[in-house]
Amino acid sequence: MALAARSVRLLAALLGAACFSQLPAFADHYRQNLAGQITQAQYSLQEVSRRAEEQDLSLRAYLETALVDSGTFSRASVTDSLRTLDRLDRLERAQRSLSAATAFTRPLAMLGELDLTTATVTARHYQPNLPLGLGGAVYAGSGALLGLVLILLPSRLTRRSATAKTASRNAR
Repeated sequence: MALAARSVRLLAALLGAACFSQLPAFADHYRQNLAGQITQAQYSLQEVSRRAEEQDLSLRAYLETALVDSGTFSRASVTDSLRTLDRLDRLERAQRSLSAATAFTRPLAMLGELDLTTATVTARHYQPNLPLGLGGAVYAGSGALLGLVLILLPSRLTRRSATAKTASRNAR
């Protein structure tokens, strides 16, 4: 029984290490996809940005004015451009956060500014790699510890509860 419990603990630690060791590489892939989506959003807004500059307005001010002054068809186009601009702002904020982060904090920065569309695309095309760098090793160790805690915590709580019940019975 003890061997089976140790095997389960080892498996949990290895699984945690394998998953967490991929976070630095995944964050790098995420950052690359983020840059591509920023480029696409900027390209989508390029013509509208040019018109805004011609009128000496910020892109947002131009679009908000156009939204009020436009007809139904144009309003839909302006609304789409405003959504793209809002997305661009979020993506650029996430990119700044990732760029400012160190190799150790980049996965955490990614989670703090996570764009689900970008994360989904990244996950769909991500190919796991070996954690040969220091960042991968640190995250692998963190994952191993988390895996052990998750597997050991329930048994510790159960044992502690059983010990408390036994002590309670003995006290009577």
